[in-house]
Amino acid sequence: MYRRIILIFSIFLSIACIAYGASFTDESGKQFNVQKPYCRMISLYGAHTENLFALGLDKEIIGVSSNEAYPPKALTKPVFSYHDDAEKFMAAKPDLVLIRPMIAASHAQFVEKLEKAGITVVSLQPVGIADMYEYWKNTRMLWFTTVLHIDPKKLRYKKHEKLAHYASNADDIEYNFACLDGFKEVEGIHARGDWDLSRHGKYSGIDLSYFDHPPLVGWVQYLFTSLLGTNSFGARVAAILIGFFSSLFVYKLIYEINNNSKEAFIAVLALHASFLFNALFLMLMPDTLLFLLVLPIIFTVIKLEKKDTLGMWILLGTLLGLAGLSKYTAVLFIPPIILYFIIKKRYELFYSPKILPALFVALLIISPVIFWNIQNEWISFGYQSE
Repeated sequence: MYRRIILIFSIFLSIACIAYGASFTDESGKQFNVQKPYCRMISLYGAHTENLFALGLDKEIIGVSSNEAYPPKALTKPVFSYHDDAEKFMAAKPDLVLIRPMIAASHAQFVEKLEKAGITVVSLQPVGIADMYEYWKNTRMLWFTTVLHIDPKKLRYKKHEKLAHYASNADDIEYNFACLDGFKEVEGIHARGDWDLSRHGKYSGIDLSYFDHPPLVGWVQYLFTSLLGTNSFGARVAAILIGFFSSLFVYKLIYEINNNSKEAFIAVLALHASFLFNALFLMLMPDTLLFLLVLPIIFTVIKLEKKDTLGMWILLGTLLGLAGLSKYTAVLFIPPIILYFIIKKRYELFYSPKILPALFVALLIISPVIFWNIQNEWISFGYQSE
């Protein structure tokens, strides 16, 4: 649901097919005055397409992008791309083309040709709480007018003058009841702002560990939200910083292997081309911390194989302990380390007395997880074993 909300188009749909004569502004800053419903639409963005179909506008959709995956009906529609010649769009005679800001910015000439041909091109991709609130308002109004077929002239918004303690914005949708002498509320819409996040940050606090994962991600999140506030920036900055340092580690690792800065840079680009890692570097999760730690563990193991010192053993124990505080699957790091030493024929490392301080440090770091599970009847380990 989060992905849909972030990528949804919202404002346009609530007026394009219903409220003729209404005006709105898209993400490009262009103003539109809708005089008639759009009945031949081409969507060049998957989130737009999905929501158009969800609103029952499959007959009005005459074309979709090449990246569609859902719903199945979308796969039966003709495919269009902003890389195509504008004449292909003109031949299809759409009255509306829905795009996102990236397309408007990078293919301005394409958009200009369509507009000169009399085709309405709307760029939408709401972000932020204010835009999302408009989405909620307008999609609810759209439901009343399209699903219930209520005359939009009999509906209106009424903004709350006094907000509830948890709300950052609030409106009612009112219907003009003839039998009740005018407009009365039929539905309320409230934006909670950062209320839930702030309450969670204030009352959840931190613990030695948690039911479904070790505590490090919670500790790090608590630190940053305490310093920067329980807001979107405070909640995300840790993951962003980890993404930055992870990129540096990847660059250093590849550079040391090949001594080639170009290949190291390409490796960093490949890292950020992955949707999975982009998500990890925006949303702090146990895997975010685990990925950050696996790279210095690799460096440490390589240096330890070359030079058996107490300092390197303690560093390895520290990193493995922190990995264990990040996610239980960190235990899977140990077999590859053992295998690496065997391949390098460094059998004496298995008998090194310096391994004992490393084990002590690692156990000390993960001791909160052990103590928490002792207090809670090993519930976390039981859950993971299932």
